[in-house]
Amino acid sequence: MKQVVGLYVAWLIAVAMLALAVVGPPSINFGPRTSSYFSARASRSHSHGRGHYRQRNDFYTLLRWICCAAFAYSALTAFQMKRVAWTWIFAVLAVLFNPLAPFYLQRRTWQIIDWASIAVIVFAAIIFWRRDPDARA
Repeated sequence: MKQVVGLYVAWLIAVAMLALAVVGPPSINFGPRTSSYFSARASRSHSHGRGHYRQRNDFYTLLRWICCAAFAYSALTAFQMKRVAWTWIFAVLAVLFNPLAPFYLQRRTWQIIDWASIAVIVFAAIIFWRRDPDARA
C-alpha cells in the first residue's frame, strides 16, 4: 500500500513538472539584490538575458532529476509487482530523462516526449489502480 501511495505522489510531482515544461518554465524572480557588490557587478556585466537562460536551464535540470527519479522508482515498483512491460516503459523514460548523460533534443521534440510521458503516467495510474485491490482499500 505504501509503495503504491509513494508511486502516485511521485507521478503527481512528475506530471506537474512535465506540464510546466510543456507550457514553459516559470520565471523565477528572487527580487532585487540587496548588496551593493552584486548590483555593481551586475551593471558591469555584458550578458543581457543570461539570467533568464540560466533560470530555464536550472528548471530543466531539476525536471530531469525529478522525472528520472520518479520513472526509476516506477520501474522498480513495476518490477516488484511483476509487471514486465511497465518496467521497461518506465526504465526507458528514466534513461531518457537521465540528468547525468542528458539527451539534447529540440524543444518541440521534448514537448512531444513530455506529453507522451504525462499520458503514460495517467494510463499507468489507471491500470495500477484497477489491478491493485490494496490501493482502493
